[in-house]
Amino acid sequence: MMSRFVIISIWFVFIVSMSALLFFILAINPKYLNLSGFLLFYASVFGACWSVCFLLWRYALRRGKVRDFWAISRQAIFLSLCVVALLFLSQTRALSFYTIVPFAALFIFTQYVILKKR
Repeated sequence: MMSRFVIISIWFVFIVSMSALLFFILAINPKYLNLSGFLLFYASVFGACWSVCFLLWRYALRRGKVRDFWAISRQAIFLSLCVVALLFLSQTRALSFYTIVPFAALFIFTQYVILKKR
C-alpha cells in the first residue's frame, strides 16, 4: 500500500513539475524574471529531474517493490542537483572544461563515498 502511494505521489510531482517547466519554457520571457521566477524555474527542473530519475530506476532497472526508498531517492536527488547545477552554470556562461573537471571529480568522489557507506 505504501509503495503504491509513493509511486502515485512521484507521478504527481512529475506531472506538476513538467507542466510548470513547460509553462516557463513556452510562455515566459527570461528577461523579465526576478529572483523568485528563477528559483521557481530551477525548482521545477529539479522536481522533473528527480521524478524522472526515480521512475526510471523503478520501472526500467528494478521491477520489484520499493523497499529501499531512501537510497533510491538520495541517488535521484543527488543526480538532479548535479543537473540543476550544470544548467545554472550553463545559463550564467560559467560552464567550461575547467569547471566540469572538478565538478565531475566531486560527483565521482561523492558517489564513491555513498556506495562505500552501504
